[in-house]
Amino acid sequence: MTSMEPLSLGVSRFPPTTGDLLVASPLLRDPNFAHTVVLLIEVNADGAVGLVLNRPTETPVADVLDGIDPVAPPVLFEGGPVGTDSAITISDQSGSVRVVDVDEVDVLPTRLRVFAGYSGWSPGQLEAEILEGSWYVVSGRAADAFHESPQSLWQQVLRRETGMLPWLSTMPMDPELN
Repeated sequence: MTSMEPLSLGVSRFPPTTGDLLVASPLLRDPNFAHTVVLLIEVNADGAVGLVLNRPTETPVADVLDGIDPVAPPVLFEGGPVGTDSAITISDQSGSVRVVDVDEVDVLPTRLRVFAGYSGWSPGQLEAEILEGSWYVVSGRAADAFHESPQSLWQQVLRRETGMLPWLSTMPMDPELN
């Protein structure tokens, strides 16, 4: 193994790009990211920004954003630990996920998801976390961002992959319970 290959059971894409999913390794114990699936919405020389796709809250979107009631998704999602006082909205536009500024569009798309906060990495930080085995990088699908059962997304994404990742999907949150 070279120093540029992630410790990922040989299945992770590297380096990550916009649109990829970060799937938390069972070894990742940070409570902000344990068993999460993060959609990378921007990856560049300044670092990376993503949204946690599988942490719905109980807060109705209509309670935090005005004027989107007709198409508002039912609940707000925790996008990550950074900027939790701001909202990021994504939509499915012809099978592609796009960030939408709800204040600057005349007609809102019918398929939206709203996130409080985001996940962010400084230059090189995400790559280092991937190389240490904290994340698996897999191809994202537009449907992942709008999964009907976000609580099962971690397992679902792992199960559709190859190699050892489907096996990992059966691990409990606390490996000591296995």
